[in-house]
Amino acid sequence: MKGYKLILPLAILCLHFDTNGQNHPEIYIKESQKTEFVKRVESSERVSEFVDELKIELEPYVARHVSDPEWIVSRLQMYWNTKYKRVYVNGMDFSHGEGEAPVPTVKFSGSRDWATDYLLPEIKDIKPYLDDPRGMFLQNDKKEGKPWEWVAPSETGHIIENINRKIMKLAEDASFLYWLIGDERYAKFASDIVIKYSEGMYHRDAPQTIGDHKNALLMGLQTFEVIHEGIVEPYTVAYDFLFDYLTKNKKDVQMIQSVFRKWADQEIKYGVADNNWNMMQARFITYLAIALEDDVAYSDGKGQQYYIDQVLNQNSVKQKALKDVLLNFDPETAIWPEVAHYSIMVSDDLLEIYSILDKTMNNNLLAQSPILEKAILANFQYLFPNDFTAAYGDAKHSPLRYNSLELLISNYHKYGAIEKEKTITKQLRRFLENGAYTRTEIKSLFDLFFYQESLMEIPAAKTFAEMVTPTFYSPNVSWIVQRNGNSIEEGMMVSKNASLGNHSHTNGINLELFAKGMVIAPDAAAGVSYWSPDHIEYYSRFPAHNTVIVDGKSDYRNMRGTQAFSVNGIYPIPNQSTDFSIGNTFSDVSFTEPSTGAAQRRLTGTVRTSSTSGYFVDIFRSAREDGRDKKHEYLFHSQGNDVVLQDEEGQVISTLPTEELASSKGDLVGYDYFKDKQSVSYNKNFVAMFEMPSITGKELKVNLWMKGYKGREIFTVKAPHSRAINSKSVPEELYHKESPTLVVRQSGEAHSRPFVTIIDAFNTTDNYKIENVNYFSSQDTNSDFIGVDVSTSGIQKDYIFNDTKGKRIYKTSNGNFKGTYGVISTTKSVVKSLFLGNGELLEKEGWKIEASNSGSNILLERTSDGFFIDASHNFILTIPTSGLASKAQLYTVNKDGIKRSFKRIEVNKSHLKFKIPALSGVQLFME
Repeated sequence: MKGYKLILPLAILCLHFDTNGQNHPEIYIKESQKTEFVKRVESSERVSEFVDELKIELEPYVARHVSDPEWIVSRLQMYWNTKYKRVYVNGMDFSHGEGEAPVPTVKFSGSRDWATDYLLPEIKDIKPYLDDPRGMFLQNDKKEGKPWEWVAPSETGHIIENINRKIMKLAEDASFLYWLIGDERYAKFASDIVIKYSEGMYHRDAPQTIGDHKNALLMGLQTFEVIHEGIVEPYTVAYDFLFDYLTKNKKDVQMIQSVFRKWADQEIKYGVADNNWNMMQARFITYLAIALEDDVAYSDGKGQQYYIDQVLNQNSVKQKALKDVLLNFDPETAIWPEVAHYSIMVSDDLLEIYSILDKTMNNNLLAQSPILEKAILANFQYLFPNDFTAAYGDAKHSPLRYNSLELLISNYHKYGAIEKEKTITKQLRRFLENGAYTRTEIKSLFDLFFYQESLMEIPAAKTFAEMVTPTFYSPNVSWIVQRNGNSIEEGMMVSKNASLGNHSHTNGINLELFAKGMVIAPDAAAGVSYWSPDHIEYYSRFPAHNTVIVDGKSDYRNMRGTQAFSVNGIYPIPNQSTDFSIGNTFSDVSFTEPSTGAAQRRLTGTVRTSSTSGYFVDIFRSAREDGRDKKHEYLFHSQGNDVVLQDEEGQVISTLPTEELASSKGDLVGYDYFKDKQSVSYNKNFVAMFEMPSITGKELKVNLWMKGYKGREIFTVKAPHSRAINSKSVPEELYHKESPTLVVRQSGEAHSRPFVTIIDAFNTTDNYKIENVNYFSSQDTNSDFIGVDVSTSGIQKDYIFNDTKGKRIYKTSNGNFKGTYGVISTTKSVVKSLFLGNGELLEKEGWKIEASNSGSNILLERTSDGFFIDASHNFILTIPTSGLASKAQLYTVNKDGIKRSFKRIEVNKSHLKFKIPALSGVQLFME
């Protein structure tokens, strides 16, 4: 790369293009590095195999090109006959062309909407010189036999540009082979494609819209969105490797570079400056910039340095400088203000831009941008224990972008950050060992030039534990994670979100649950496309989510969501690592549903019953503030077979077909997507049972236990399949299968009669499962209080306490409590642990935690020689004296062996009291 200057002398701006002294290639590699690269090809089996495979793939095309040079070129999607100089779009679709250029011009995309019934054809099946008034000739994937038929461009989605990209990718690979081995057959093949395409884009204007339409500010040169100009990468790289051949054969490189500059200007002028678009645009501009010459080569001074400066430092209406883009990451969590898939994409695109620039500038922009490094590492927080990301908003269950990990490793290796390289290498090796990622083959030229040739010889990490925290909260997307274990079979996880940030959905307080290797309560993600009816009416709306709908009409704006929840309490402290296993987690959030003004509050907890088992607590309150409640409906989407309802005695609850849950009844249109609707009026406690094959090869059962109230109606329905689910994250028979869904309707308000749910996931071969769930009240039967008694396999009994205000002491038959959340666990009637969440008091059978701060989170677990304590605030611990010496002492021992005792403040026949300070995961000993 030529010298990079931010400020250019005015004198150079009048100079013109000069082909002398140019330096190509330089996007992926410099000519000066060729000797070393050739040695790499000769010494590396992976590299030589990649090169050989490219030769095999390209040989039929290149050999044919020698005798039939028109064959491949004629498959480009061009206006071969009409030669339109100007193209117009009407709304979302291509409309028409006007004017006649001196040469065939490049076809514009058919539609902004990628959804289409037609298949992308193989190159061999494309009609040559296709420019027919009947449109495109394609196979209809929705008709039996997939017949070929003529179809208007507006019905073809992105097929037009994808064909051109496919052909340009062949040119890119052929150009590389020409540069590597010097066979001019490859150069001629690639050059003919590049020149024909360049001529067609040079002589065609940027698209225009009919009428006043917002698409006018989004369009690229070939597509409806500047972010879909994926042909830029193979186009610029092909030119870069071909440069000496083009100049030697007197091809018009000035024309090609004019196209690059026009394209870069289009990317700067249009698009979206404040979300993921910005990074995709910047990535394309970077490729275009490096393919150009120094600024002095152009009369207007707009060359390589100018466009790189635009990417890194300059702000415009539609393109934000990367130095300022970094400020959009949350400074504490490093999460980008969009949903998971898009957030990961942004950090990956940024790192790729920095890596491309570093390839030739050696400027290590990553080291200068610590928030980007933090963001890429924060992407691990999105992962369930099965290594697929959480799905909220438009995001799906996807693997991480391993490209980012590869680029981090390459950067760390290049600049000697050995410990960091080890950390990421251990994780990448883990993905390699579990089959989530394959590295045996090089898949692209980018992989070839940017990935480290070989990884450090170190063992793979067992889990991602060192990369994540037990709880994680990012306020800029209103998203919380609760983890309880990190292994695929034993790990549990709650992902809970509202509707804040780009690509968010209209979903209230939504959640996903993971247990036993799978997401047992999946989100639905996006529809076929963002403009398809299924997305607009169902997938982006309340009925597709695990939430509560008010009066059948909860709704508000999606995509650029502005609705966040507020966090009332969370444990453990979010975004902090712990070196001890977590038996209990909880988070309590509040949300105002905008369309009805309903105050909603959702508390979720995880309770561990053994190292291999545990369950979820879900308490959802909802009530309109104006008191005009008609109904509140709790939705739980799962997987597998139909929902089976049972009463507390294990008898099946019969249901009947119903016409409820429908727009004809005044409900959201999204309800109309439910099928096989059954219902029963039922006021008692019940269990909803789901059964499905597990990804681990076992039979998985999910039992949802719910407290009954007057005015309840239970529905079982089949919902559309979750589009979040990845084909590799579930057994084949569950992929794209309709979602068995429970809907529980509460007539009137659902604050004093909340949805109180215990959710247990277990394999049929497991030793532990919930056997019974009962409910208890306070002595004064205050409706703000909820008590749940959970019995697990005759061994563990948990008493769960919940209050909305946490301002008063509740006395119950199972203990006393003041706070938001509490769990007392017993084994064979002996207290095993106490957990107080956001509270002041938890007491049972002589065991008592008393804190003066109402926001205290305190965990006490009994051990063989004392206690394990994790406490956010000082508290008083009361212990029954049974079996203890009256002079018993509590103490800790630090790493240097120094003992620290805690003050005993009261001793009597029934109990001992100790004053305990705030402690972070400390073992206390008793003697």
